[in-house]
Amino acid sequence: GGEVPSALPRPWVRLGPLDLSPAAEYRLFVGQTSGVGVGVLRRTAPLEVREPLPLALEAGEEVTLEVAVTQASVLRALGEDGREFLLSVNGGPAERRLRVAPDLYRVAIRNHLAVQAFVTLAGYPESLLPQAPLPQVPAAVVAGLTPPSLRVDRPVLLALSPEVRSLRSLEIPAAGLYRVESLGIWRTSATLSTRVGELASGEANGTGENFLIQEYLRPGYYELAMTAAQSWESVPVRLSRARIRDEGALPLGGSARIALDAGEAALLRLEVASEGRYRVRAQGLRRLARCRLEDAEGYPVALPGGPCQVEAQLRPGVYRLLLLPGELPTRVVAAFSAEEREAPLTGRGPHPLRVGRRLEHLWLEPPAGGEERDVYAFSLPAQATARLTLSLGMVG
Repeated sequence: GGEVPSALPRPWVRLGPLDLSPAAEYRLFVGQTSGVGVGVLRRTAPLEVREPLPLALEAGEEVTLEVAVTQASVLRALGEDGREFLLSVNGGPAERRLRVAPDLYRVAIRNHLAVQAFVTLAGYPESLLPQAPLPQVPAAVVAGLTPPSLRVDRPVLLALSPEVRSLRSLEIPAAGLYRVESLGIWRTSATLSTRVGELASGEANGTGENFLIQEYLRPGYYELAMTAAQSWESVPVRLSRARIRDEGALPLGGSARIALDAGEAALLRLEVASEGRYRVRAQGLRRLARCRLEDAEGYPVALPGGPCQVEAQLRPGVYRLLLLPGELPTRVVAAFSAEEREAPLTGRGPHPLRVGRRLEHLWLEPPAGGEERDVYAFSLPAQATARLTLSLGMVG
């Protein structure tokens, strides 16, 4: 006797195609192995590849299937690792991807590998491919999905209630500061949103108990959702541009004192000559003012509409600081400064230590017989109780 080559176990069996009658009863006997599950897949011929079909192929094996295509598609056979296997249609040349029109085909799939392979045959409709153009939506459908518009300086009368939100789309023609509010004697609330999420909201924060939203908006469409504490048939709602007063330039290292009326904003220009870290701050009465800091192209440097305390890395250019309006008259002090960067300390000192400032220095092991202490010097203009804090492990 000679040697008999061993064969890999075959974990599948393919039966068919078979002509089966719905009036008959059939039995399929399947062997079982401890710890190994067994499943049965039955598909009607000809096969529809809208639902992927798993196949097991021996090394070098080719299988031919009758396939029905109901819409223009791309046929692909993918392995478990995403590898593409060769396909041919009706005896044509073998390719990895085949474009087919609706019809009945004989599709051959070949395993070009030297090992067993598990392959999935599927048809991908061309209309669902990433490069396919989006279908045209009828204008009537689009109109039904878009709320009626609220335009600048064109007030409308709306029916508001606590149970149902009244929706309006805001059509913003140009970038600027806008004011949207209800006008009357009713308690109202509103939320202004983009397609991404909520932008701003207001409830009984305007004149009387009307809602008021004042925000810097870029061109585009926004959605306004409104409710009222009680049901009212005719509530006036208005969209208008807010007043922006030009306050000129705010020099580096300088400050500006500005008095703003209710609903009024102020614009300051900041010029940066060299790249570095800068600080912009606008302080109102007992709180920071709201602001928007943007570059020359209109893109915000920091989160717009937040408290005006910005520390950012700025490139050379001209920036715009917009102090946003409040609900009441206010006074604001705006300041523009560069962050001071102290030169790194070297040697044992004495190093100047200023009151109220954190100082960092790396202590190094001295050479044999050298001075082990770092010395710092500071002065006090008057008698005071002082506290000096050292980092962990240092003594003085």
